[in-house]
Amino acid sequence: SNGGFVNVALQGLSQRFFLFDWLHRGFIYGVETFNGFFAALSQGDPIGPLKYVFPAALAVLALLGLLGDWSNGKRTRAERAAELLILVVIGAAGGRGLVEEPINPNWTLILGIAFTLGVWINRRAGKKALARVWQAAGLILLGAGLVLSLISAGPDSAATLGYAAACALAAAPLVISLFGAWDARKARLVLALAVALGVILFVRFIPGQLDGGRAGLVPRYLTLQTALDDPTSQDYLKATYPEETMSSLWVYGGAAAVLIAIVALAGRAPRAQRWLVVAALAVFGLFGLGALFDTVRYFQAFQAIAAQTGGPVYHFTQFRNSLGNFPDSSRVALWMTSELWAKPSLILISVWSSGAGMLIFLAALQGVPRVLYESAEVDGANRLQRFWKITFPLITPALFYNVVIGVIAALQTFESIYILQTPQNQDTLMSAAYFLFVRTFRQLEIGQGAAASWILVILIVILTTLQFRYSNWVNYEVQQ
Repeated sequence: SNGGFVNVALQGLSQRFFLFDWLHRGFIYGVETFNGFFAALSQGDPIGPLKYVFPAALAVLALLGLLGDWSNGKRTRAERAAELLILVVIGAAGGRGLVEEPINPNWTLILGIAFTLGVWINRRAGKKALARVWQAAGLILLGAGLVLSLISAGPDSAATLGYAAACALAAAPLVISLFGAWDARKARLVLALAVALGVILFVRFIPGQLDGGRAGLVPRYLTLQTALDDPTSQDYLKATYPEETMSSLWVYGGAAAVLIAIVALAGRAPRAQRWLVVAALAVFGLFGLGALFDTVRYFQAFQAIAAQTGGPVYHFTQFRNSLGNFPDSSRVALWMTSELWAKPSLILISVWSSGAGMLIFLAALQGVPRVLYESAEVDGANRLQRFWKITFPLITPALFYNVVIGVIAALQTFESIYILQTPQNQDTLMSAAYFLFVRTFRQLEIGQGAAASWILVILIVILTTLQFRYSNWVNYEVQQ
């Protein structure tokens, strides 16, 4: 009922081979630790300074790829990384703005800046069609927000007037970029308007983000100091610290702004551009390292408070229990009776049923001309070089197809969850498709089920569009 012969076989192999025993227990340890951390995140446990580590790490990874001599490939990578960071800001700002009543006009300005920068980047790269998509999407989103504000608050409300003014300011650069020919003068004007929106946003955000010592967090982390003022208070760690620190969107936005500045300086001031890459790498690296050290202090503070009071630690409990106890030889995987193992079970079942994708890969591998391998062998290429220079580029269309179809299928996962779910794991195995099934046919909340289905459609379209947008690694050229 919970692994059966699989666990018996694994235990038997562990008793016969000491190396397999360590691998088996290491697998259990890794799965339970990772899923304990993921479970705490999904349950909303506060993560403290860890919210700055993720964007700082992304910025460092993007900047590391820009070191050395500048090339068109690096320009493309910088532009794509800036676009992805802008999309993160758009998604987070849009999500936060939608749940506020009334919608905060600050998030409207953030969306206007993000879409304006998206238009500017694509226009600068000569991608007119994608720039039109950014223009249309921005105007549609701002218009929809204005209509929703009018419906919810009324046309005479002060909140509606403020939101209408924010929509007008945010839409101005998009409207200007939409009409007329795109030239250097218009590019400078659109960029100047985006900067003006940023200044307005900065001034509006000061009362909520950069006063009260919030901005002092940056120099603290740059010098590897702590930003925890009262680590002995659990109320401070859970409620006060998240409210008194600046949003992680500032780090995402700062990384995007630096990447855009690097692209802008590359053709005009290459020396300044190289210094900017190095300086930004040092700043984001130190900031992320300081935030990581403070994250360790933050997590240890909960444990110290629990030790002093004699109570249990409710902060990332499963993660702490899994991290602190390496499994003994009697431990087995709790496949369907633990929320820590429900997702790995689903993953293994999905891998077992991936035969169609393997057939596509097999057809792609058989379609690689043998003459290319023979020519590479004559030139002295080894196996690894033949794979990366011949095999992988020629099977990228099949890989891209499997990725797109796999993501869509993953978002629509239902049958296996319907079969595997039990009272112990039904919340952990909840997917979008299963959620709308439960809401619609079990709880008879047909409106919520219909809304969930439309949200699922929108997510699939957005993710598929992004995959096609960043599919420049796919090689469609036919080799002769």
